[in-house]
Amino acid sequence: MGTYLLREKNTYQITTFGSSTATLNSLGGTSEPFAKVFHADIIVESQDSGISKFKGPLETHNDLDISGSLSITNHVTISGSSTINTADLDTVILVTTTGSAVTLQIPGTSGITKGRVYFFKKIGGTNTFTIDPSGTTTIDGALTLSTTDASASMQLMSSGAGSTGYYIISQYGTWT
Repeated sequence: MGTYLLREKNTYQITTFGSSTATLNSLGGTSEPFAKVFHADIIVESQDSGISKFKGPLETHNDLDISGSLSITNHVTISGSSTINTADLDTVILVTTTGSAVTLQIPGTSGITKGRVYFFKKIGGTNTFTIDPSGTTTIDGALTLSTTDASASMQLMSSGAGSTGYYIISQYGTWT
């Protein structure tokens, strides 16, 4: 299956038939397998339930405008020390430290795409939650970040392969 370039300002309809794969139809045109690169002015609308879903990566080369709500379904809740691997698709990590302290090892940036974002949210407990990037990877220069705040949060973005680490995009609570 090749990659197809969609023409700007055309209207396309995504359809499925039974258990067959999805196809992309240019209204008034032909049907093609749905493996497209979106470059500009592509609008996705739902005709039935009002919900449009993309599964897998969605890459845009311009702005991505969302009119309506955005749901992130790739989240995980952890309550003990864990490791996030480069292949894990979890973006939102909810952490509870009610039973004990939690250390979460995140991948070094050598295997992470530049711009990969992680959201960490402590949802309970006053024990320590520590974010520990693999190896010598840093978070804004620090080898680890820790908090005991019960509702602390942190958003990190990878600076990309061959870089030194992650950037803090936003945080709530006291982190050291």
